[in-house]
Amino acid sequence: MGFHCPERQTTADFLTSLTSLSERQAKPGFENRVPRTPDEFVEAWKKSDEYQKLLHDIVAYKEEFPLHGPQLDAFKKSRAAQQAKRM
Repeated sequence: MGFHCPERQTTADFLTSLTSLSERQAKPGFENRVPRTPDEFVEAWKKSDEYQKLLHDIVAYKEEFPLHGPQLDAFKKSRAAQQAKRM
């Protein structure tokens, strides 16, 4: 996206710094291209390949594991079998 990640900064610290206007730094040449506002971050996310893949994965998951489908009954039976008799 054009943000600078300082050397030796952990991924978690870098991602956290992106939430702070005073901490995030744009790479040279990206100063006017990186998202600045929450709405701009949302727009960039929704245009990303990662977002499209996530939407695809959600649809595939829901098709494989529908709500109240056969996997739910199998889970309930498995859970009941694991519990002690008088619990």
